Amino acid sequence: MSLSWVMTVLAPELILLVGACVVLLCGGSREKGGGWLASPVAFLTVLVALVVTIMQGRPSGDVAFLGLWLTSLTYYVRLIGLGVGALILLVNWAQSERHERGEYMSMILFSLLGVLLTASANDWVILFFAVELVSVPTYVLIALSREDVRASESSVKYFFLGALSAAVMAYGFSFLYGAAGTTVINPVTVAGPQIMLTAGSTAIIGFLLAFCGLAFKVAAVPFHVYAPDVYEGAASPITG
Repeated sequence: MSLSWVMTVLAPELILLVGACVVLLCGGSREKGGGWLASPVAFLTVLVALVVTIMQGRPSGDVAFLGLWLTSLTYYVRLIGLGVGALILLVNWAQSERHERGEYMSMILFSLLGVLLTASANDWVILFFAVELVSVPTYVLIALSREDVRASESSVKYFFLGALSAAVMAYGFSFLYGAAGTTVINPVTVAGPQIMLTAGSTAIIGFLLAFCGLAFKVAAVPFHVYAPDVYEGAASPITG
């Protein structure tokens, strides 16, 4: 497994990572055009990643390496995620103030990168960081989306509740690691019934805690009670 091969396989994710850093630098530039460049550069980054994904095509077989597992699901999530991401960038093109636009657009790209990584994560640790990479930028986006005290209030509330759900999810993953003896996800899914029989309550508690943490992230019932308060403070494009 060479470095060039890894970079080729993970090209869409690497493009988003580099693009997000470039957009962040554009926002921090003292030049007057720095904030104006943030939106076009971010949109161009997503388009390039989408074109690269289409050119790569669907994987012919499952490829596992470095805690990742590239499958057909990865390919389709890349297509859908990048397509929706391009629409999100267009909707948020001029949502934030120009001097904050670099940070604003880079947070969207980082969150989009987390979405792509969740589809290929094959390790509990990588999955945890991928989910948090989706969530953490949204705390910042809510605060930057409006010049309103409600936006700051919603961002702080969302941050503390998100931290709580992340702790619950990580605690659940630790139980699953104790039950399976590995952080790799694939063996757990294959040998799930056997693990439930041998580990018993440890595996059950792990699955429940992990489910609760993930359910909060997607605002699934009954972990959705925070959503109205957060959505009220955020701007409409971020809420969408």
